[in-house]
Amino acid sequence: MKEDTKTRILERGAEIIHLKGFNHTGVQEVLRAAGVPKGSFYNYFKNKEDFGLQVIDYFMEFFSRLARETLGDLSVPPLGRIRNFLCWFIEFFKSKDFAYGCPIGNLAQEMGDLSPAFREKLKQGLDAMVDQEI
Repeated sequence: MKEDTKTRILERGAEIIHLKGFNHTGVQEVLRAAGVPKGSFYNYFKNKEDFGLQVIDYFMEFFSRLARETLGDLSVPPLGRIRNFLCWFIEFFKSKDFAYGCPIGNLAQEMGDLSPAFREKLKQGLDAMVDQEI
């Protein structure tokens, strides 16, 4: 179940990073939230930066799936699809007491000028959002 552990680390880490930011999130905090021993982190990630880059992939896959499910639902008229997509975000932010922002936007502001690897990965993610065909 190697992938299940990695997925759990990414899911818990993404949630914490989404709320607190990358630099304010510790590896130990993520592993504790995922219920995984500390040594396991390096079985899946080279370092914290590699983990962060994979978190960006996790967010992008999540948003891509959400867009396909809501905006790609041809049984709903086009304006209804847009409304459903935006309503999903409204309900999400309400459920989180409006404490979260856009994870890609947050990471771009926090890490874009600090890490060339983050900058490139975030650019790829934003380009993919713009270019996504439903």
